[in-house]
Amino acid sequence: MSRLRMLLSSGFAFALFIGVSGASRADDAPDDLDSAGVAALVEQLGSQDYSEREQATRKLIRLGAAAISAVEAALEDEDPEIRFRAASIKRQIQPLLKEALIERFIRGEDSGALLPSWERFKSQFGDDAKSRALFAQMYTFGRYRLTLLEDGKMHVPAERVPGEPFVDEDDEDLAEHPQLTRRPKVNNLVQPNKAKNGLPLGWIAARVFIAGEPEAGENLVLQREALAACFEPAWWEARDSEASGELVRQLTARLVPLLANDRPIVLALGARFGIRETLPLAIETIQEEKGKQSYFALFPIAAFGEESQLPLVERLLSDPRPAAASNNDTLEIQIRDAALATILIVNKQPLRDFFPRRKKDLPDDPLEALTVPAAIGFVNEPQRETTFKKWAAATGREVPKVEKRRRDKLDAGDRLNDDEEPAAADPFDPFK
Repeated sequence: MSRLRMLLSSGFAFALFIGVSGASRADDAPDDLDSAGVAALVEQLGSQDYSEREQATRKLIRLGAAAISAVEAALEDEDPEIRFRAASIKRQIQPLLKEALIERFIRGEDSGALLPSWERFKSQFGDDAKSRALFAQMYTFGRYRLTLLEDGKMHVPAERVPGEPFVDEDDEDLAEHPQLTRRPKVNNLVQPNKAKNGLPLGWIAARVFIAGEPEAGENLVLQREALAACFEPAWWEARDSEASGELVRQLTARLVPLLANDRPIVLALGARFGIRETLPLAIETIQEEKGKQSYFALFPIAAFGEESQLPLVERLLSDPRPAAASNNDTLEIQIRDAALATILIVNKQPLRDFFPRRKKDLPDDPLEALTVPAAIGFVNEPQRETTFKKWAAATGREVPKVEKRRRDKLDAGDRLNDDEEPAAADPFDPFK
């Protein structure tokens, strides 16, 4: 792992980069050269003596930033040997200059003026150590797109191969980090993706930041790519980190008003990331009777709702539409089951006091339990009625009556599929 990667992942201070690592002979160490001395080394690249050419090459590399201007000028030299060596030297110097710049930036020794889009990021998220540490990762893995944003050239081609993510052939970051071409998807709305080669935090943060900028406009390709990236493991780990948790929450919250049409995933993400801005959307979803989307509207209410919202939730206690099922379809969660679980969660009552506890290793997280059939699902109607009667007796309420239009199916013992797919049955693919 490079020193820069270690710096970015650990958050500790590192010594300023001072040269190329590796052993070298003492006579290779450059003197304190002025511009004339650097120019002489560049001229030496074309020497007839091979050892002199090699020595000049090593010294120019070790000079680093002090030599870069002269080396770039040498790319236009008439001597092909000088041009060839100058190109090689530049390739070796540039990554080292980048690491040195980022290290100084993280420590607050550099203003960040050379980092594209830093000024606009700073204006929204501050200029403290946490903001700089996250932006350093964004620059490392998303420099190309951040530069496009800075130059006003952020776009997605009008013609795209269906089912393929937006990949710009000129994206320099992809050449340096090939894993960035992997397509982010969402397979579980309450847990991060289980990817062996998860996308890095900097890549995700850059995408999410760009998607929330005015230049992205109504570009659903960029915005849905960012939304799917929010389910990468690195983003969830950062959410729970003291160093970046609040920044991650703020960045994610900016996607909510942009992608309100993707209600299920936005509502679930808002609940998991503590984005209270999704609560009005959840209430609106239930009030407008948005069908099975009401199931996902329960997530934010369970996460940070209040007792004043429970009368609205109680409307769903008579809704028998299926929301989720176990892999073998033996257990089914209906919307009314999730509504009852939400009421218990908001009232801080243990689910196991009412729902059958089928396994010892059920999730302790109440919000996750809303999606686990073994936690709040039922095998049949008699078993479900037992739970609802127990709740009614404990609260002095009447047992909610199932919607009449579905009563016949329940009496016949049929499952309530009625040609409807369970909510969130398919992975969310932002590139469809």
